[in-house]
Amino acid sequence: MSADPLIPWFLSRGLAVRPHCLRDTSIALGWQVLAHGCELAWRCDGERVWILMLRRRQARRGLANPFAALYLLAEATLDTLGPRQRLYGKVLALAGSPLPGERMARFYRRWTGAAEPADGWFELEAGRVVTQRSLRKRQKPDRA
Repeated sequence: MSADPLIPWFLSRGLAVRPHCLRDTSIALGWQVLAHGCELAWRCDGERVWILMLRRRQARRGLANPFAALYLLAEATLDTLGPRQRLYGKVLALAGSPLPGERMARFYRRWTGAAEPADGWFELEAGRVVTQRSLRKRQKPDRA
């Protein structure tokens, strides 16, 4: 598997990157990083960055944002590949998450501006990702 354009971005931030393999084989599918208590795997393929896996390393802890690792991938994509590069992946509930897949799908559509080109599959341009800061500002009126 060839080098991935996002690897230098993660390495420059002190994050270790390793190959992401199919189950317990040596068949490399993409690349993986551990960030914000989650394992995140991706693969750059043409105009898409495929989100291969997002998995918690440990049980849920407090109010930590389980999407922080995805925001990190979006930032790496934007900085490295530009605003028109698309992130693409299937919405699955994280293990131990109180959010069922349906609610997560609403989150992706409403808060990240993602399109749903196929049932359960979401895609968005890196330049359209709503930042975490902006997301918090949007949520404040919802609490009233």
